[in-house]
Amino acid sequence: RVEVIPNGWSKDNAQWDRPAPKHRTFNVGWIDLPTERGNLMLLKGEVTKFIREHRKALLVVGGDIEAVKIFDELSEERVLYLPFTSFDDYPYVLSQFDVFLCPVKRTPYGYARSDVRVMEAGIRRIPWVASKIPAYQEWGVGGIFVDRNGGWYRILKQLYEDSSLRQKLGEEGRLKAETRESAEIAKMWKSLVV
Repeated sequence: RVEVIPNGWSKDNAQWDRPAPKHRTFNVGWIDLPTERGNLMLLKGEVTKFIREHRKALLVVGGDIEAVKIFDELSEERVLYLPFTSFDDYPYVLSQFDVFLCPVKRTPYGYARSDVRVMEAGIRRIPWVASKIPAYQEWGVGGIFVDRNGGWYRILKQLYEDSSLRQKLGEEGRLKAETRESAEIAKMWKSLVV
């Protein structure tokens, strides 16, 4: 018998619910480890086009400074880099995003990824745009999937133009994320050891 205890989060970290800082830009964000940098090639062209064509759009790259170089066609004013911070401050970095990008290559490794990125987006009420991988599809709410042939630009444009859709998706994601709060995860652990 195998039981899987999923990723979770804790309300004890008040940063998860701290209001997002005000900004005049529409921040399209990505954050991940250097090992995931190659996933950005899936959306490079479409995101570059979106940022160029929408005056208020800003690409926010978190975690991997080298990932910024993938978007070297964009001027420095159109890309913002945010380093990884302590785990406690990580929610504040996410709060800079208006939309969370979750590209994943179609590989066995990519298909084995967890739902942690869409869960994090949900906690912060950030709508996401994601590749169709099993964990993201199982999560299922809070964002929009791109199909195999792309669609990043179309979906970003839709979210850019429709603030009510962004809010609706963000609230759906947060509702789902509540099922992963540490108190709920603790119940899962207790059921295994009792």
